[in-house]
Amino acid sequence: MLLSRRRCSTCRFYEPAPIWRKGWCRNPQLFPEGANHLVEGHLIDCAKPFQLFRTDHWEAGVHPVAREAAPADVVWNGEAASIDSPSLADDGSEPEVRPRRAVRGPLLQRVALPACAGMVLATLVFFGSRAVLGREADAGPLPTPPAPLVVAVPTPVPSPEPTPPPLVLEAGGTAEVTGTGSDGLALRRGPGRNQPVIRVLRDGARLSVQGGPQESDGHQWWQVAAAESGDAGWTAQDWLAPVAQ
Repeated sequence: MLLSRRRCSTCRFYEPAPIWRKGWCRNPQLFPEGANHLVEGHLIDCAKPFQLFRTDHWEAGVHPVAREAAPADVVWNGEAASIDSPSLADDGSEPEVRPRRAVRGPLLQRVALPACAGMVLATLVFFGSRAVLGREADAGPLPTPPAPLVVAVPTPVPSPEPTPPPLVLEAGGTAEVTGTGSDGLALRRGPGRNQPVIRVLRDGARLSVQGGPQESDGHQWWQVAAAESGDAGWTAQDWLAPVAQ
Protein backbone atom coordinates (compact mmCIF):
# COMPACT_ATOMS: atom_id res chain seq x y z
CA MET A 1 0.00 0.00 0.00
CA LEU A 2 1.38 3.47 -0.95
CA LEU A 3 1.29 6.16 1.72
CA SER A 4 1.94 9.91 1.38
CA ARG A 5 4.94 11.33 3.20
CA ARG A 6 2.78 14.20 4.52
CA ARG A 7 1.06 12.48 7.47
CA CYS A 8 1.18 12.56 11.26
CA SER A 9 3.69 9.69 11.54
CA THR A 10 6.30 11.72 9.50
CA CYS A 11 5.77 14.94 11.47
CA ARG A 12 8.50 15.89 13.88
CA PHE A 13 5.93 16.50 16.64
CA TYR A 14 4.60 12.93 16.37
CA GLU A 15 5.37 10.47 19.19
CA PRO A 16 4.39 6.80 18.57
CA ALA A 17 1.93 5.29 21.05
CA PRO A 18 1.70 1.62 22.10
CA ILE A 19 -1.35 1.25 19.80
CA TRP A 20 -1.24 0.08 16.20
CA ARG A 21 -0.86 3.04 13.79
CA LYS A 22 -1.56 5.65 16.47
CA GLY A 23 0.56 8.18 18.32
CA TRP A 24 0.65 11.37 20.39
CA CYS A 25 0.72 14.86 18.87
CA ARG A 26 3.21 17.05 20.77
CA ASN A 27 2.87 20.22 18.62
CA PRO A 28 3.16 23.17 21.04
CA GLN A 29 1.16 25.34 18.63
CA LEU A 30 -1.87 23.09 19.06
CA PHE A 31 -1.65 21.61 22.55
CA PRO A 32 -0.05 22.66 25.86
CA GLU A 33 3.05 20.90 27.10
CA GLY A 34 2.32 17.49 28.65
CA ALA A 35 -1.09 17.11 26.92
CA ASN A 36 -1.82 13.69 25.35
CA HIS A 37 -3.70 14.02 22.07
CA LEU A 38 -4.04 10.68 20.25
CA VAL A 39 -3.89 10.86 16.43
CA GLU A 40 -3.92 8.44 13.50
CA GLY A 41 -0.37 7.98 12.17
CA HIS A 42 -1.41 7.68 8.52
CA LEU A 43 -3.56 10.86 8.54
CA ILE A 44 -3.03 14.60 9.00
CA ASP A 45 -4.99 15.28 12.17
CA CYS A 46 -4.30 19.02 12.14
CA ALA A 47 -5.41 19.56 8.49
CA LYS A 48 -8.34 21.95 7.80
CA PRO A 49 -10.10 20.42 4.75
CA PHE A 50 -12.96 22.97 4.49
CA GLN A 51 -10.79 26.06 3.95
CA LEU A 52 -10.14 27.53 0.53
CA PHE A 53 -6.49 26.56 0.75
CA ARG A 54 -5.80 23.34 2.68
CA THR A 55 -3.45 24.14 5.58
CA ASP A 56 -1.98 22.16 8.47
CA HIS A 57 0.80 22.30 11.08
CA TRP A 58 2.88 19.43 9.71
CA GLU A 59 6.65 19.80 9.85
CA ALA A 60 9.03 17.27 8.34
CA GLY A 61 10.76 14.95 10.76
CA VAL A 62 12.29 11.47 10.96
CA HIS A 63 10.86 8.87 13.34
CA PRO A 64 12.13 5.31 13.69
CA VAL A 65 9.46 2.81 12.81
CA ALA A 66 10.71 0.56 15.62
CA ARG A 67 8.96 2.85 18.12
CA GLU A 68 5.56 1.99 16.66
CA ALA A 69 3.44 -0.54 18.51
CA ALA A 70 3.39 -2.67 15.31
CA PRO A 71 6.60 -2.11 13.24
CA ALA A 72 6.59 -2.17 9.45
CA ASP A 73 9.02 -3.20 6.74
CA VAL A 74 9.89 -0.27 4.50
CA VAL A 75 10.78 -1.15 0.92
CA TRP A 76 12.61 1.50 -1.09
CA ASN A 77 12.96 0.83 -4.84
CA GLY A 78 12.49 -2.88 -4.27
CA GLU A 79 15.11 -3.03 -1.47
CA ALA A 80 14.61 -3.01 2.27
CA ALA A 81 15.48 0.30 3.90
CA SER A 82 15.04 2.05 7.21
CA ILE A 83 12.65 4.95 7.56
CA ASP A 84 15.56 6.76 9.29
CA SER A 85 17.47 6.70 6.00
CA PRO A 86 18.19 10.28 4.78
CA SER A 87 17.18 9.27 1.25
CA LEU A 88 13.57 8.94 2.43
CA ALA A 89 13.57 12.55 3.62
CA ASP A 90 15.51 13.97 0.69
CA ASP A 91 13.86 12.13 -2.15
CA GLY A 92 10.38 13.09 -3.28
CA SER A 93 9.27 9.55 -4.06
CA GLU A 94 7.03 7.58 -1.72
CA PRO A 95 8.23 4.34 -0.10
CA GLU A 96 6.16 1.19 0.13
CA VAL A 97 5.33 0.21 3.70
CA ARG A 98 4.53 -3.42 4.40
CA PRO A 99 2.97 -3.91 7.89
CA ARG A 100 4.32 -6.75 9.96
CA ARG A 101 2.35 -8.74 12.49
CA ALA A 102 3.35 -8.08 16.06
CA VAL A 103 2.43 -9.74 19.30
CA ARG A 104 -0.33 -7.68 20.78
CA GLY A 105 -0.01 -6.58 24.40
CA PRO A 106 -3.53 -7.80 25.36
CA LEU A 107 -2.76 -11.27 23.95
CA LEU A 108 0.37 -11.44 26.06
CA GLN A 109 -1.59 -10.38 29.10
CA ARG A 110 -4.34 -12.92 28.43
CA VAL A 111 -1.88 -15.82 28.12
CA ALA A 112 1.27 -15.04 30.07
CA LEU A 113 -0.15 -13.32 33.13
CA PRO A 114 -2.73 -16.04 34.00
CA ALA A 115 -0.05 -18.70 33.46
CA CYS A 116 2.33 -16.91 35.83
CA ALA A 117 -0.42 -16.44 38.39
CA GLY A 118 -1.31 -20.14 38.18
CA MET A 119 2.31 -21.16 38.69
CA VAL A 120 2.63 -18.88 41.73
CA LEU A 121 -0.61 -20.23 43.21
CA ALA A 122 0.46 -23.84 42.64
CA THR A 123 3.81 -23.14 44.33
CA LEU A 124 2.12 -21.58 47.35
CA VAL A 125 -0.29 -24.51 47.67
CA PHE A 126 2.55 -27.04 47.37
CA PHE A 127 4.76 -25.46 50.03
CA GLY A 128 1.77 -24.70 52.27
CA SER A 129 0.63 -28.33 52.22
CA ARG A 130 4.17 -29.51 52.98
CA ALA A 131 4.36 -27.14 55.93
CA VAL A 132 1.04 -28.42 57.31
CA LEU A 133 2.05 -32.06 56.87
CA GLY A 134 5.39 -31.33 58.51
CA ARG A 135 3.72 -29.81 61.54
CA GLU A 136 1.40 -32.80 61.83
CA ALA A 137 4.37 -35.19 61.61
CA ASP A 138 6.28 -33.28 64.29
CA ALA A 139 3.27 -33.29 66.56
CA GLY A 140 3.34 -37.12 66.70
CA PRO A 141 0.32 -39.39 67.10
CA LEU A 142 -2.82 -37.97 68.55
CA PRO A 143 -3.24 -38.63 72.29
CA THR A 144 -5.64 -41.34 73.29
CA PRO A 145 -8.77 -39.79 74.75
CA PRO A 146 -9.31 -40.64 78.42
CA ALA A 147 -11.75 -43.35 79.31
CA PRO A 148 -15.20 -42.06 80.15
CA LEU A 149 -15.79 -41.55 83.85
CA VAL A 150 -18.24 -44.09 85.18
CA VAL A 151 -20.10 -42.97 88.27
CA ALA A 152 -21.71 -45.75 90.24
CA VAL A 153 -25.15 -44.77 91.38
CA PRO A 154 -26.10 -46.71 94.51
CA THR A 155 -29.34 -48.57 94.29
CA PRO A 156 -31.68 -47.36 97.01
CA VAL A 157 -32.39 -50.10 99.52
CA PRO A 158 -35.85 -49.91 100.98
CA SER A 159 -35.83 -49.60 104.72
CA PRO A 160 -37.27 -52.64 106.43
CA GLU A 161 -40.69 -52.23 107.87
CA PRO A 162 -40.75 -52.28 111.62
CA THR A 163 -41.68 -55.64 113.02
CA PRO A 164 -44.80 -55.35 115.13
CA PRO A 165 -44.42 -56.62 118.71
CA PRO A 166 -45.72 -60.13 119.36
CA LEU A 167 -49.35 -60.35 120.40
CA VAL A 168 -50.11 -61.44 123.95
CA LEU A 169 -53.30 -62.06 125.89
CA GLU A 170 -54.05 -59.08 128.07
CA ALA A 171 -57.00 -57.21 129.38
CA GLY A 172 -58.40 -54.92 126.71
CA GLY A 173 -57.15 -57.12 123.88
CA THR A 174 -58.89 -59.49 121.50
CA ALA A 175 -58.68 -63.29 121.45
CA GLU A 176 -59.88 -66.04 119.15
CA VAL A 177 -61.01 -69.57 119.99
CA THR A 178 -58.70 -72.17 118.37
CA GLY A 179 -57.78 -75.87 118.59
CA THR A 180 -61.04 -77.23 120.04
CA GLY A 181 -62.13 -79.23 116.97
CA SER A 182 -65.76 -80.25 117.12
CA ASP A 183 -65.97 -80.06 120.90
CA GLY A 184 -65.90 -76.29 121.23
CA LEU A 185 -64.84 -74.18 124.21
CA ALA A 186 -67.09 -73.84 127.24
CA LEU A 187 -67.86 -70.30 128.43
CA ARG A 188 -68.38 -70.63 132.24
CA ARG A 189 -69.78 -68.32 134.91
CA GLY A 190 -66.49 -68.32 136.87
CA PRO A 191 -62.93 -69.56 136.65
CA GLY A 192 -62.83 -73.36 137.20
CA ARG A 193 -64.11 -76.54 135.60
CA ASN A 194 -66.82 -76.93 138.21
CA GLN A 195 -68.53 -73.64 137.18
CA PRO A 196 -71.74 -73.87 135.17
CA VAL A 197 -71.48 -73.50 131.37
CA ILE A 198 -73.11 -70.44 129.81
CA ARG A 199 -72.59 -71.57 126.19
CA VAL A 200 -70.12 -73.44 123.94
CA LEU A 201 -67.90 -71.33 121.65
CA ARG A 202 -66.72 -72.74 118.25
CA ASP A 203 -63.27 -72.28 116.69
CA GLY A 204 -62.86 -68.82 115.17
CA ALA A 205 -65.19 -67.10 117.58
CA ARG A 206 -63.89 -63.63 118.52
CA LEU A 207 -63.75 -62.67 122.19
CA SER A 208 -63.10 -59.39 123.95
CA VAL A 209 -60.73 -59.92 126.90
CA GLN A 210 -62.09 -58.07 129.92
CA GLY A 211 -59.94 -59.36 132.80
CA GLY A 212 -57.65 -62.05 134.17
CA PRO A 213 -55.87 -64.20 134.31
CA GLN A 214 -56.82 -66.32 137.33
CA GLU A 215 -55.46 -69.83 138.07
CA SER A 216 -57.85 -72.67 138.86
CA ASP A 217 -57.75 -76.43 138.35
CA GLY A 218 -54.27 -76.16 136.83
CA HIS A 219 -55.36 -73.67 134.09
CA GLN A 220 -55.20 -69.90 133.57
CA TRP A 221 -58.66 -68.39 133.13
CA TRP A 222 -59.63 -65.14 131.36
CA GLN A 223 -62.82 -63.15 131.68
CA VAL A 224 -64.14 -62.61 128.16
CA ALA A 225 -67.25 -61.55 126.25
CA ALA A 226 -68.41 -63.09 122.96
CA ALA A 227 -68.35 -60.56 120.11
CA GLU A 228 -71.40 -62.05 118.33
CA SER A 229 -73.76 -62.84 121.20
CA GLY A 230 -72.40 -60.52 123.87
CA ASP A 231 -72.36 -63.36 126.47
CA ALA A 232 -69.73 -62.82 129.16
CA GLY A 233 -67.93 -65.48 131.22
CA TRP A 234 -64.64 -67.24 131.83
CA THR A 235 -62.63 -69.53 129.49
CA ALA A 236 -59.34 -71.42 129.83
CA GLN A 237 -56.25 -69.85 128.25
CA ASP A 238 -55.11 -73.08 126.54
CA TRP A 239 -57.64 -72.62 123.70
CA LEU A 240 -57.30 -68.85 123.20
CA ALA A 241 -54.99 -67.06 120.70
CA PRO A 242 -54.37 -63.30 120.74
CA VAL A 243 -55.27 -61.46 117.51
CA ALA A 244 -54.98 -57.87 116.34
CA GLN A 245 -57.96 -55.72 116.94
